[in-house]
Amino acid sequence: MARLERASVIGIFGGTSSGKSYKCKQIIKSDKRIIIWDSMDEYSQDARCKRMDGDMHGVIHVLKNKTFRIAYVPDYEGMANQFDIFCRIVRAVGNCRVVVEELNEVTKPAHSPPAWKWLCSRGRHRGVKIIGLSQRPASVDKDFIGNTTELWAGILTYNLDWRSLKSKFGNKDAAKIATLPVHTLMHWAR
Repeated sequence: MARLERASVIGIFGGTSSGKSYKCKQIIKSDKRIIIWDSMDEYSQDARCKRMDGDMHGVIHVLKNKTFRIAYVPDYEGMANQFDIFCRIVRAVGNCRVVVEELNEVTKPAHSPPAWKWLCSRGRHRGVKIIGLSQRPASVDKDFIGNTTELWAGILTYNLDWRSLKSKFGNKDAAKIATLPVHTLMHWAR
């Protein structure tokens, strides 16, 4: 199992039309082993991923291949349970990139499913790179934000949102996030 020397936990945040998904698709374009939690069903065409939904057994079968690009579209009923299973599968497979769209649908500021929390804090030991996307950083789990090694932020007009990123960007740059033009993302990396 490949172990990453350095964690790769990327957060991409911003309001509607800030370019979150576009930036994510740029980052993942050359990945050979990727699995996406695609609750918006937008990666199967633009990101050259095989669309899968329903039963996770089919996903597990595909993940046995040397390379894979999967966009898993969850059912809205029982989404929390599906997400926990999804994260457990990613942990078991390892050596891949996992993308979670609409992270706020499956985590909360004070809670994250145990398997997701493990991926965010220890995933590099299994070779797992992470990208999480959400409109509002204040609506997602703090374990994820606290472990980010890189952030992209588009316009965030609600002060709780840009304040939740100021420990990474600093006070001056965090305040700029509220006035960014459409399709513009600020970048931070440690």
